[in-house]
Amino acid sequence: MCASKMRRNCTTQPDDWRTPQFYSSTGAITQLRVRIEDSSEAPHGGDLSAVPDYVSHESRPDTYEIIISITGMKGQASMFTSQLAKRMRLVVFLVLLGTAIAQVSQEGRHFSTKEGMRLRMQPSGTAFELPAGPWDDWHLDRADLDKVKRGKGEWYTEYARVANAVLPFENCSVQAGTTYWNGASVAGVTVRGYSLDSSVGESEGRIASGALSAARHLPRRTVRNASLTKSREKEWDRLLIAYDVWYGDYGGKANVDFYVTEAGGKTVVLVFMYASVNNNASVVQQILESFSPR
Repeated sequence: MCASKMRRNCTTQPDDWRTPQFYSSTGAITQLRVRIEDSSEAPHGGDLSAVPDYVSHESRPDTYEIIISITGMKGQASMFTSQLAKRMRLVVFLVLLGTAIAQVSQEGRHFSTKEGMRLRMQPSGTAFELPAGPWDDWHLDRADLDKVKRGKGEWYTEYARVANAVLPFENCSVQAGTTYWNGASVAGVTVRGYSLDSSVGESEGRIASGALSAARHLPRRTVRNASLTKSREKEWDRLLIAYDVWYGDYGGKANVDFYVTEAGGKTVVLVFMYASVNNNASVVQQILESFSPR
């Protein structure tokens, strides 16, 4: 601490703390200042306390300042040096841990921003636009995305199993649908957007083998005739997994449609999940045509 005897408004860095290089949203924390305020105005016999009042990040973007107030009898603040040092270690640890976690959530995780009907995937910066129509289901931030990783009920259970078998969901930046995910309606289109560090070739190899295998291992009482069709459509490599579904009283043709391309040194994969009804194929094409690498 400052010394064996605490002084008003002294500024220091704890002697037994090594300054780590954590990062905040504004840059590296290169200095952690601890200011001890002795506000000992309590009468004789009053309780002493040492608690953190607040953390300031206003004076400099790379400096955090922790303010501690010592209250009690004058001259007795030094009695709490040991106790305060322990509390300061905890406060410093929590500040730096929180900063590190915040930085990871902002820079290391995948999410999207919405600009009208245009969705920009982060951290890749790629974007696509949703065509006119009822887009009722939006999942853009990480917490909301994590809620729709898995599917429930008819159609959605199988969609999620096939997609999740080959693509890491933590790399999914967006999911949007013309109908609600896990909802009663199954006639719409759901699109997911991924940004991957693996190469296009590696990603396509994993999709070709893993997605088809996942579809073929779905319950046979529900799913039959799983197949893989490959094609090239402009800048996209297409890998279509199609299979027949039957739910006892109705069924149809389900599609998990993977489109793969390279953008900005990343592999971008758009996955469309839809039944072969209505104008769903047209919706897919409109989204692909709107894609922008930046």
